[in-house]
Formats: sequence, structure tokens, C-alpha cells
Amino acid sequence: MEFVYTDRIHPEWDLYEQFIAQRWLAVMENDAISFSHPVNMKITRNNQLTSIFDAITYSKGSSLLRMMRNFMGNQTFNRGISKYLSRHLYSTATQNDLWKILGEQMSHDRIQLPWNTTLDSIMSTWTDQMGYPYVEIVRDYEQKTIHITQKQFLFDVEAKPAKSAHNYLWSIPLKIKSSSKSSLTDIIWFSKSQMSLTLTIEPDEWILVNPDLLGFFRTNYDRGNWKKIIEQFRNDHKKFSVVERAGLVDDAFNLARPSKPKTRLIYIHFCNFPI
Repeated sequence: MEFVYTDRIHPEWDLYEQFIAQRWLAVMENDAISFSHPVNMKITRNNQLTSIFDAITYSKGSSLLRMMRNFMGNQTFNRGISKYLSRHLYSTATQNDLWKILGEQMSHDRIQLPWNTTLDSIMSTWTDQMGYPYVEIVRDYEQKTIHITQKQFLFDVEAKPAKSAHNYLWSIPLKIKSSSKSSLTDIIWFSKSQMSLTLTIEPDEWILVNPDLLGFFRTNYDRGNWKKIIEQFRNDHKKFSVVERAGLVDDAFNLARPSKPKTRLIYIHFCNFPI
């Protein structure tokens, strides 16, 4: 919350952009190892107490709050946080108390979640299992469709992390932006291992499925879409916001680390452009 309220006093400091560099992208590296831990941990031994007060708890926790703020809107989030603090003044609370009050505020403000889904069930996929998703986008340019898949992102592709009750699937908020439309779709919830969508865009347009880093995940695209993104960088890189540019370059760099040769070539292209 330090970034939120300081930004209201000094908006010229661009603290949200600093948050992405200092917290969001930094903790993504920490959380991409097989011995990371969930944000929400059960403590069974005293010696576990000091180990949980780390970047995962604080930086990832605050990144997930930013993600919620993104998909429910600033006003709804702020009203919900105010109610949460008032209701639990001078008392203790759990994450479920926060999800409950924010969910009630979303319902009051008529912000819909997927049918038969609660904010609790969405956010538990983010806080009760370690890591975060790798989302891959493959376009069919003739049929104007995209195929989307998700799995856990790890630097060590041969690692075998501990089992998860959510099977390392997340409820992911997607929102698609194209070269001709800043908001091609409303928020799309992606909670299965794969799905397909039809988009009304021309084959020569690029798309982003995580504009302004709406959600806490890495994104990879088919080679054709990466080429269109790189061409946009070459012609007018400011078509992407500062946060989007940071996210694209960071994704390209880190996707190249787990032995993904195609993405390594993409990163080499990015090295030649102003950011």
C-alpha cells in the first residue's frame, strides 16, 4: 500500500512503474525455482517463522493485490480494503476474511466473476500453491483464432515440485490488446489447462494478452506474433506503455533461460531496440 498512497501524493514519481521493476518482476525470478513456497503457508515448527518473511510473502503478496486491483477496479478495491480494515479493527484476520469482503464489494458494485466462482476460489490458486503460470499463445492467422495453454513456469524444466491441490493451474485474468485496439476484449477468466478464442482482428496485427501486466504470469507467443511485436518496437516502441515494454523484455529474457531456443532469438532482437 506504500506505493498506492505515495502515488496519490506524488504522481509525478511514477511509483507504479517503479513497483513493477522493484517488486513484481524481481519476485518473479525468486518464485520460478522448484523450492519456492506459497504465499499462504501453514506453520508447524518455530524455525519456520523467520523463513516465511521473505520476498515471496511481501513482494508476491503485494503483486497479487495489484492484480486484484486491476481486475476489480480501483474504486471497488479501495472501498473493499476500507471495509476490511474497519471490520477487523483491533482484531486478527485471515486471507479468507479479505477475499470475503472484497468479493462482497465486487458483488455490490456489480463486477461479475465467472459463474459458480468466488473470489476466494480464484485467489486460493495464487496464494495456496507456489509459483505462477506460463501462458502460451498460438494464433491461427487464417481462422482468426488463438489457442491458449497454461502450466507452471520453472527455470529448471526437469524439476519436480511438491504436489499442489490445484495441480498448478491458476484462475488467470486475461485481457487482449491489439495494434488497432487498446482493449480488444473484456477480462477473460482462464482456469483450465487450455482454451481457444476467436478474435476479430486482421492477420497483420499483433496482440498482447497481458496489457500493462494485468496478471502475475509470463506470456509467450507464436513466432509470427513475436515478429509483429518486434516490428512495432522498431517503428514506434511507445505504442506499448512503459510497463508493457518492461514486461515484454523481461518475459523474452526469462523465457530464454529454461532452454527455449526460439525465445532466445526473440530476446536477441529485443537487445537492439530502445526501451
